[in-house]
Amino acid sequence: MKAIASIFLTVFVFFANSVSAQQEEIQADTVYSYLHVDQPALFPGCEEKKGLDKRICAYKRLENYIKESLQYPEEAKKNYTQGKCVVAYTVHLDGSISDIELIRDLRDGCGEEALGIFEELKETDLRFTPAKLNGEEVAVRNKTVVRFYMTKKGVFTPKEDPEAKQSKQEVQLNRYNK
Repeated sequence: MKAIASIFLTVFVFFANSVSAQQEEIQADTVYSYLHVDQPALFPGCEEKKGLDKRICAYKRLENYIKESLQYPEEAKKNYTQGKCVVAYTVHLDGSISDIELIRDLRDGCGEEALGIFEELKETDLRFTPAKLNGEEVAVRNKTVVRFYMTKKGVFTPKEDPEAKQSKQEVQLNRYNK
């Protein structure tokens, strides 16, 4: 029993030392993954909120910024191209963004449009709230999804168009009724 307790104590001390070593290694010139920070970088406009409400608000504001900026490419409309593009970018300590790149493209101009939205954002005065790791602000590499969807009436977002939900249900019913 003492041997097990000794092993447990040794493992605990090892992990405790590893955590404290990680806290000391935070450097201002390092860019961390959004998966490894305690608090993500947040789109501006929700500074008065706290905790999860602040994150949800910032996510919705970024989503709305993308929706308002999005110009559905004509080639994508013609070919009824739909889906998601993913854009990666670095959020710096001052809240500015750089190193914008397309991680996932659809085709027919959608990737270029997604990149253009973030290139325009880079040129604005909008600044993200920097990410935090162990209570310190750090630069972070973020990823954001840009959605491209259409109906007979034009461009839409699935959450807002009740006709789109209905037509999707009809498509599913037709598929199962065959």
